[in-house]
Parts: sequence; C-alpha cells; structure tokens
Amino acid sequence: YAIRIVVINGPGGIGKTTLLLELRARARAAGRVPVLIDGREIDASPSGFRDAVGPDLLAEGVLLVDGYEHLAPIDGWIRGEFLPGLGVTAIVVLAGRDPPAAAWRVDAGWRRVLAVRELDPFGPAESDDLLARAGVDAADRAHLTALGRGHPLAMALLADAARAGVVPGSLA
Repeated sequence: YAIRIVVINGPGGIGKTTLLLELRARARAAGRVPVLIDGREIDASPSGFRDAVGPDLLAEGVLLVDGYEHLAPIDGWIRGEFLPGLGVTAIVVLAGRDPPAAAWRVDAGWRRVLAVRELDPFGPAESDDLLARAGVDAADRAHLTALGRGHPLAMALLADAARAGVVPGSLA
C-alpha cells in the first residue's frame, strides 16, 4: 500500500493553513490535482465529506484537509473506508489542532504510511527573519521576537503594528 498520509498538528495560528496552501501550490506545480477542504465548513458526515472532496481527487491527487479536528465524528470512517478507496499514489495531508487519534498510531498498517508532524513555534532566528522580511527595523525586532514567543500569527500581527508606527516598547 503506497498511499502516503501526513498528519500536521499544532495550535491555532501556528501556520497549518499557510502550509497547506503552499503544499497545494507545489502539488499543482508537480502536475498533481490538489483538493483543499476545510473541516470547519463541511458537514462532518461521510456524505458531507465526499461532497466536499468532490470527483476531482484522482489516483495521483493530493487531498489537503484543514481543520481536521472538526471531522472527529467521522475519523473512523475516513480511516477505515474513505482512505483505503483512494488510489495507491494519492497523498493525504490532515491538518488540525489535535494529534491523530490513537487508532492511527496503534494499527501497524497505518503506522507504515503515516507521518505525524507537530508544528512548533519559531526560534529566535526564525522570528527575527520573519520580522526582517516584513520590514521591521532591526532595532525593534528583538523586543517583538520576545513578545511574539515564536508564534507565527503573533509575529505577523506585531510586524503589522510596528510597520503602522506603534512603538514596540509600548507593546508589553
């Protein structure tokens, strides 16, 4: 069985959606057909999931699911019925706030095709780089890096505030 499944988890604002959008662009560039759905916007039922995925998920397709924690009621169905019906070269990325259910990790068959990645906050160098790329003055970046604690969404909001002229020292 060659299907590949990646589960990405992390807190809100850590960058899961941004990562999925990048994966969608890379899938298109590689000639694959990406299908991106958001678990927050669909009915958490087998028919709702099938309708959201649509008919475009081909054997060489890439299924990207954001907000997977909202699909917990049908996780067993997705794992037991939907995924085994995909083509053997399909790639599936499930992104949500929670790590995968134990059933994904304890079944030897799923363990062979499953990779679990937790998104961590940025380190100081990555935070500084994000702020620099956002146009934040070097003198302000250390303080904003400490305030944002490596959380990408917080770092982006702090960068916007700094560019808008909010004095970084006043942000505490």
